[in-house]
Amino acid sequence: MAFEHDASQWQVTLSSDPTFASPVEDSGTDTVNLTSYQVVTPLDYSTEYIWRVRFRYVVEGWSEYSDPTSFTTEAEILSMVRVTGDGEDRVTGDGEQRVILEV
Repeated sequence: MAFEHDASQWQVTLSSDPTFASPVEDSGTDTVNLTSYQVVTPLDYSTEYIWRVRFRYVVEGWSEYSDPTSFTTEAEILSMVRVTGDGEDRVTGDGEQRVILEV
């Protein structure tokens, strides 16, 4: 039987909190954003964060969390920061900083 992925849980925390004891954002069980997630919580500029995700499978249940991936917010105001396992793409724009996590 193939694994059927029906939910994800996304967490973001400061890099100084590697156990995710007090995440700045926790999506909870998310059945919409399975492979990417836009962080809703405003993040501080020039700050290093880490994020992780886990998947829920219909029959198998929750996976382990992924290894944490780090990113640093910019000092300048950006429109979007897209963070993937391969690096970061930045697009300047409207004066708000948003972060999208992708697996």
